[in-house]
Amino acid sequence: PVPAVRNISSFYGKRWGRLHKGIDIANGSVPVYGQNIVAAHSGTVIYSNYTSVWGGGYGYHIIIDHGVDGKGRKISTLYAHCSKVFVRVGDKVVGGKTVIAKAGSTGDVTGPHLHFEVRENGVAVDPLAKGYLKVN
Repeated sequence: PVPAVRNISSFYGKRWGRLHKGIDIANGSVPVYGQNIVAAHSGTVIYSNYTSVWGGGYGYHIIIDHGVDGKGRKISTLYAHCSKVFVRVGDKVVGGKTVIAKAGSTGDVTGPHLHFEVRENGVAVDPLAKGYLKVN
């Protein structure tokens, strides 16, 4: 989602007494703020919040529908805390190519990062444990 998935600042799982439903990519010592975010996989934008800086805690965020996988699960991804959003509902995106947003610090954050979620049938899952992402 951000240039390389190697600087994860927070993993999926329990955090501060609640479930952290994705991973946070902060890009280490290199500023992540303003970096391009590309779609992880091809699909259709089904949600695009670009008007509410709070956005229910996610700030400016996007959800992309990737269709149904080989096991019959509906797959979607969420990209949160963006500084700018470039796509709107109904837009088609190409995985690894379409720039959908810029990383930022909108919503409920402690600093700039990309919060990335993978959902199966609408339920957030661990993107690393499920094999959706690999860490460099």
